[in-house]
Amino acid sequence: MLVNNPLKRPHLNDDEKEMFAMKRMAIANALAPYLSQETLEEALIIWEHKYAHQPTFALQRFISEFCDNNVAGQRSKILQALFLALNNSPNGSAATESEKIATPPVLTQGATSCFELLLTNILSSLTHDHQQKVRLLTTQQIETLKLNTIITRDLKAFFSQGYTLPSSFYMEVKAMRRCLNLVYVALCDVLGPVKADAVLHNAINLTEQQSSGSFSVRELL
Repeated sequence: MLVNNPLKRPHLNDDEKEMFAMKRMAIANALAPYLSQETLEEALIIWEHKYAHQPTFALQRFISEFCDNNVAGQRSKILQALFLALNNSPNGSAATESEKIATPPVLTQGATSCFELLLTNILSSLTHDHQQKVRLLTTQQIETLKLNTIITRDLKAFFSQGYTLPSSFYMEVKAMRRCLNLVYVALCDVLGPVKADAVLHNAINLTEQQSSGSFSVRELL
């Protein structure tokens, strides 16, 4: 396991420094199978200085900064490994036992409709073939979210069969973010990173225009 001391950041308190160190370790362990030691060290420096406090969707830009021809064909695998590592880090969004049990909605009014609208806008912007590929790749990875059986069933029905989410559907916002991560990885795999970023950006803007509730689509990123 790779563990290096994080940069000293005087504006961080002790808890934040510990969290930063754990995120750094998660990043290092995710990248280690794909990079040489020298490239790994360079990548960690880049992450510390530019991406440590950026949202997870900035990881695609992070990868572009250290990805060379030796690992270019594994970009989607690296991206997924990074998402998984950060989702399972202490301040990430890994599912807890309480999340795996159906829970009544709490303070997330409008989140489900915004989540579904964003997904719909992403998928509807694709050609039929690309949409089918993204749906398939996402469906194949839904089990990795480790959600309860009902939520997993509803998500699979949405992606594989095009069903709308039922009115009873409830999912924690942080789990929605993890699901969107899967969709984004699938987009990168099917379209490439540049077009995937454009599709996501356009879908976010469109969702903002269409949403009238108090929940912001930006909270899903």
